[in-house]
Amino acid sequence: MKTFRNPVSPFDAPDPFMTYDPVTGYYYALFTRGRVLELFRSRHAAEICTAGDSKVIYHANGPRDGIWGDIWAPEMHRAPGGRWYIYTSGRIREERGAPKCLFIMEALSDDPFGDWQFKGKPSPDVFSIDPTVYTAENGQQFLCCSRVDQGQVLDIRELADPWTFGPRRAMIARASYDWETVPPYNGDGTINEGAFFVESGERLFIIYSGNGCWSDHYCFGVLEYTGDDRGDPAKMCDPANWFKHDKPIFEMANGVFGPGHASFFRSPDGRELWCAYHSMKAHNETVTYAPRYFNLQRVSFDETGYPVMGEPVGYETDLVPPSGEVWDCRKEQTMKDLKDILSLADRITVNTQNSIRIEAEGRTLYFDPIEIDGTPQDADVIFVTHPHGDHFSPAAIARIRKADTVLVVPASMADKAKDAGLPLVTVVPGGSCTAGSIPCEAVPAYNPAKRFHPRENGWVGYVVTLGGIRVYVAGDTDETDEAAAVACDLALIPVGGTYTMTPAEAASLIRRIKPAAVIPTHYGSLVGKPGDGQTFVSLVGDASKVLLRLG
Repeated sequence: MKTFRNPVSPFDAPDPFMTYDPVTGYYYALFTRGRVLELFRSRHAAEICTAGDSKVIYHANGPRDGIWGDIWAPEMHRAPGGRWYIYTSGRIREERGAPKCLFIMEALSDDPFGDWQFKGKPSPDVFSIDPTVYTAENGQQFLCCSRVDQGQVLDIRELADPWTFGPRRAMIARASYDWETVPPYNGDGTINEGAFFVESGERLFIIYSGNGCWSDHYCFGVLEYTGDDRGDPAKMCDPANWFKHDKPIFEMANGVFGPGHASFFRSPDGRELWCAYHSMKAHNETVTYAPRYFNLQRVSFDETGYPVMGEPVGYETDLVPPSGEVWDCRKEQTMKDLKDILSLADRITVNTQNSIRIEAEGRTLYFDPIEIDGTPQDADVIFVTHPHGDHFSPAAIARIRKADTVLVVPASMADKAKDAGLPLVTVVPGGSCTAGSIPCEAVPAYNPAKRFHPRENGWVGYVVTLGGIRVYVAGDTDETDEAAAVACDLALIPVGGTYTMTPAEAASLIRRIKPAAVIPTHYGSLVGKPGDGQTFVSLVGDASKVLLRLG
């Protein structure tokens, strides 16, 4: 497993926002970049500033939009209709030091790396910064921001739509505790800013920053919603329903100064909550400009659901990436010797379609077992990619199961899989698990332009690691970006067309992922022609060694 160290930015990256989009399989990040909005993306959180790519999606244009620069603390949130919006603030006059107001950008497609348009300024006359958005289960949205009012206070606003304020608003926090009013941020200079909503079970929090961003004492405080309906604007915008906890949850330690301005995001498999925040590398005695760097740290919760941050990890501490990330083993280690890979391939049989049996490390694995002869009852782990009858057969499972067999299925078919009567391990696309001591990663499997295997069904292929060899069983999928991102030594790929890839499409995928060896599947019986395997061989050429197991 590759590790990383903070900070993840080698340059000044204040006010970091990060999110993971399971649809595209990318992390996206924004931070303060002066006169521009620059969106960063990467497959790996720790490489967001160093090995991903970026795109400038907006330049401040005062004459056209009334935004002249100083674009601070942008965040990107998906609205209930699926469209992405960026919420940020900018200077409303040309002269330096002029007031700022909020403004909103709208994506013109589902792809955040596509085009964007300036959507508007929801309250152009109010000096506000640091907007963040919460979407309740009923689709009602709320915006929290820091407004200038004898210092900076936190307001919450009802949203009528993603770019328009509704009638309700309330001030819900002003700095008052000693730890958030450290001089010079006291008197009329107190600051509460950098808010972000965090849910934990039945509890809803706003984690915010106190003091100023160039102070060693910049830190995280917590507000908690105490009302009973998170989708009711009258209750969410009632100051009486917001309680400020009396202690900070994250402050300077271990050589990390001024940690603050946090955003929070889920790991690719949804199991972990992570925090992106900025900090300084050295004591800032003058409390004046200093570079602030982008950091990542995992968040936990106590038994009541209250967030626990601990201390900032030091800059020499190795951290494990968010769970569910898939790393390219070809960059991390030398590819396994072809002899070892072919030795494993010799212990792989394809019964029909995608019905696969693998013997490795003293264990027997099955994938999508159907039409099993006899009753071998030798399965240690059974993997099912999706619930179609030619992939999920309770009758076949009954022939191969043992008392301790483990069944791995997509979470979306868990109810149906209970009929097999086996211990279940469920996975989500992009997630990972360990089943019978076998490490497994779940790769989204779907048809982008055909109705047979919709992406939204949450069906998967699998990458299992056997004796250090990564084996990819693709399931019913087309040539998708997620499939093309898989790192593997040996691949089992459908080539029969109609419901999956044609031989040409499958060969294109193999040329992209470059496994040492590949076994074509899903042809010659229920779908595809007997000759599809040989056609695939000719199309792959010398890109990978093709091993035929069907026909």
